[in-house]
Amino acid sequence: MHQDVANFIADEFLACVQNTIGRIQHEDTHRPFHAALLSEQALFWSRFERSFSTSFGQRVIEL
Repeated sequence: MHQDVANFIADEFLACVQNTIGRIQHEDTHRPFHAALLSEQALFWSRFERSFSTSFGQRVIEL
């Protein structure tokens, strides 16, 4: 893989992670069903994964 392509992929990945962190720092939506079933840590990582995968799919995959 050419270095410029590898750098582009790394930059896009980093941007998605940083944007996801920014989004999940805001107040979470009220999800009583999830809260009743999952630990706080599981809720955090579930929210992170959902936000990241949506962002990554829209930002990178759909380009």
